[in-house]
Formats: sequence, structure tokens, C-alpha cells
Amino acid sequence: MKRLGFAICLVLLVVGDSSAACTCLLPDIAKGFEQAKAVFVGEVEEVIPPRASSKDAPFLERAYVVSFKIERSWKGLPFGNLKVRALQGEETFALPPFKKGERYLVYADPVLGGEVETDDLRVDNCNRTALLPRDAKQREFVTDFEFNRENGAKDLRALDSLLLIPPKKRLIQ
Repeated sequence: MKRLGFAICLVLLVVGDSSAACTCLLPDIAKGFEQAKAVFVGEVEEVIPPRASSKDAPFLERAYVVSFKIERSWKGLPFGNLKVRALQGEETFALPPFKKGERYLVYADPVLGGEVETDDLRVDNCNRTALLPRDAKQREFVTDFEFNRENGAKDLRALDSLLLIPPKKRLIQ
């Protein structure tokens, strides 16, 4: 599914306006959970700017490092702090800027490819990572651009039910 989204983006980049942002087909909750190395609710504690600004630099050099304080975890670390890498701004698959103090539902995927082996985790607009608005009023003002989704609140109950159903009984397409 991610490959299809990537292929669509490549076509849009070649055919369309070069400033157009790519969007992806999001995996359903079960598939997103299975693909992720960590799934948690966390509050942004720090956003560290990238070491390089060139679009030709390797991902690990041009990605922001976002530090989260884990409030609740379904997969990965049960508590503590976790850092993920994210592209922000105008780059393909980039997310809107993370802001200190905001809460997110994070589906952190492994960093794939690259020149070196790494245990780093990443988030992008092709996984289910989403802002968790603090109140109903805020939910009304979240735009579609925010993490390619309105908000992550809908996923929370579904994640709880995923863990109640044994993996062999789950229907994952």
C-alpha cells in the first residue's frame, strides 16, 4: 500500500506542479499497528532542527528529531521518552511542524534504506500519526493538512480492541 502511495506521488511530481505536496493512502488501524515499531500517545517535549538543510542530504541528516514523553503505549516502550525523526515543511511526505506541549498519537515506523544500519524511528504523512486535540472545540479547527487526517482520537478505542483480540483471530488484509 505504501508503494502505491509512493508511486502516485512520483507521478504527481513528474506530471504536476513541483511545489505540490504528496499525500498517501493511509493503512487501516490494524495494518498501521502491525507495521509500526512503536505506537503511543505522547507529548512533544523538544523539537531539534536537522543537521543539514540540503534536500540531497541523507534522511537522518535532514530530519527533525522530535522527543516525546510517552503517556500511553500499545507497542514499543511502555513509558519514558522516545525520539522519532520527521521531515517537516515542503519536502515530499513531510508533516506540519510539531509543537512543544502538543499531544500526538504516534505510529513510529523503522527508518528504511540509507547508508547505515539504524534503530531510528520515523513518522511521516504515510502512517497514521496524528494530532490529538485537547478539546472538542479544537477538533473543529483541525485541517486536513494536519498529518493527513482530522485527528487521531478515533484510533484510540480501536487500538484497545486490537489488543483484546488474539493475533490469529484478527482479520488483517
